[in-house]
Amino acid sequence: MNEKTKSFLSGGLIGVLTKNPENKTQKRSGFALASLILGVFSVILGWFPLFGWIFIVLAIVFAILALVNINKGLSSGRSLAIAGFILGAIGLLIAIISMIAFVKSAENGSSCTDMSCFITKANQCQAITYEETTEIGTINYIITSQNSNCILTKEIVELSESEDAFLKKTLEGKKMECTYSSGQFNGQWTISLIEGLEDCQGELKEALGQLLLLV
Repeated sequence: MNEKTKSFLSGGLIGVLTKNPENKTQKRSGFALASLILGVFSVILGWFPLFGWIFIVLAIVFAILALVNINKGLSSGRSLAIAGFILGAIGLLIAIISMIAFVKSAENGSSCTDMSCFITKANQCQAITYEETTEIGTINYIITSQNSNCILTKEIVELSESEDAFLKKTLEGKKMECTYSSGQFNGQWTISLIEGLEDCQGELKEALGQLLLLV
């Protein structure tokens, strides 16, 4: 190898390879790798929002931090950061869907659309709400429990416009609580205003008692 060749290699080609910063190997971003790992967990745990939210948030935040550093040329790993961000976004979508499904399920479990459903759950002493509107008016039923007792709260929300004004003034807005044991719900409470009053207490019972005295 002559002197000209040595000079070319040392001062030219080799110099370019060793001095050009674009050929210098950059350190892979720790945020990018962490984002990818957390993103995988966020997709898996997204169906359980209570546990998955922390992974989802961290996956997205770490991905953004990684991309900021990468854009500044401080590190490499863009593909890892993007993958972590996408997985975190998917985990977020799954968590939202899961929460909506949970809320709808809870709503369906705490209310009924017909009296048959209400009576079934009332017999099981399940917390339930049902509002029924008939030709008589609107009556609200709520089942709760206290200690070993089941409690029905019955309220006359509104009587029909065709009902006597005195009855409307006397009964509307009044409620009473009827106590029973699980499996022994009195179905008469749902079809009559005066049946089963011996197991009930409240202003509605008192108002009904006064009306019975006037008959």
